[in-house]
Amino acid sequence: QLDFGVLSYTSMVAAINNAKLDIKIVCDVATDGHPGYISTLWGVHGDSAIRGPADLRGKIVAVNVIGGGIDMALRVHLRKFGLEAKRDYNVVEVRFPAMEAFLREKKVQAAYFLPSFWYRAQAKGGVRKLFTVAEAIGENQLLFGVMRTEFLKQHRAVVSDFFEDYLYALRWFLDPAHRDEALQITAKYSKRPVKSFAKWAFTTAGWYRNANGIPNVKVLQANIDLLVREGYAKKGISVPD
Repeated sequence: QLDFGVLSYTSMVAAINNAKLDIKIVCDVATDGHPGYISTLWGVHGDSAIRGPADLRGKIVAVNVIGGGIDMALRVHLRKFGLEAKRDYNVVEVRFPAMEAFLREKKVQAAYFLPSFWYRAQAKGGVRKLFTVAEAIGENQLLFGVMRTEFLKQHRAVVSDFFEDYLYALRWFLDPAHRDEALQITAKYSKRPVKSFAKWAFTTAGWYRNANGIPNVKVLQANIDLLVREGYAKKGISVPD
């Protein structure tokens, strides 16, 4: 039903190997853990006795969706400490905006935070970092755009025009000279105050975005190879293809 969508490395493998979709990667959306930029993280309650990943034994840990890229990073990392999901700890699905509340109400003992929600939680106090996605699996091509190959073939000129506009806008938003106006546009679009974004948007405190819109093929291939090596995917894919 879609011609153009956004996937993670886990859903890309499933789309090709399971759903047999004929799709192509067309652009970078966001990279987590790029050198000098933020890596999203799991946080714990400020008074928690949990000091490291090994302390999550017997605990409940939140992810946005089971089977997604964040969930896989969690499972791979905790496996380094001898912990397996279901056997040694439980994973539950929680929407991104609700993570902080679930943690503060102690419904979960560790919650995953996107940049915006982490900075908000930090400002309130009473939470601390446990570990990042980059510590779990290294730099990762977290999100990228894909298109159906048939659509690309039929509308290549239109797609080229779209990306010309897209890259012009992307570079404008990433340019520090335009940051104040970029924050105003973001606030108006999101119907949120500028202070919601001022700490991180369009800076190294947020995710890395390639100014040419080019995904990191080498990193994405490493992410997918890790899934196969850890047994979370039966077979991988060749990203360059």
